[in-house]
Amino acid sequence: AKLVKLDQKVAAGDAGEGNPTPWYGTGKILKFAAIVHFLSWFLQIQIGHKVIEGAQPASLQSLGGALTVAPLFAFYEGLWLVGINRGLQETTKVLVDQYTNEICAAGSIAMK
Repeated sequence: AKLVKLDQKVAAGDAGEGNPTPWYGTGKILKFAAIVHFLSWFLQIQIGHKVIEGAQPASLQSLGGALTVAPLFAFYEGLWLVGINRGLQETTKVLVDQYTNEICAAGSIAMK
């Protein structure tokens, strides 16, 4: 928070008297955050999925599915983290294990 306030003060000084300060300050923090964000995505997709798991990310197989299912998955993970709807969590775990075993037995996905 201190870094953001300092960045906005610098931007206010650069803007000059009577000019509005941009909401993003000098833009340095925003650029840094964007770089970290994209680097994190690259590491997750390239290193996490392709190298460690040896599988193609779901977002590359079905973009629509990834955009609709991933937020829902994160929503339910958040609910389960705070202890809401534990019954659904247990049922989901059982079904995921069952479907994963069926897919692996059929040879559709090579698991490392």
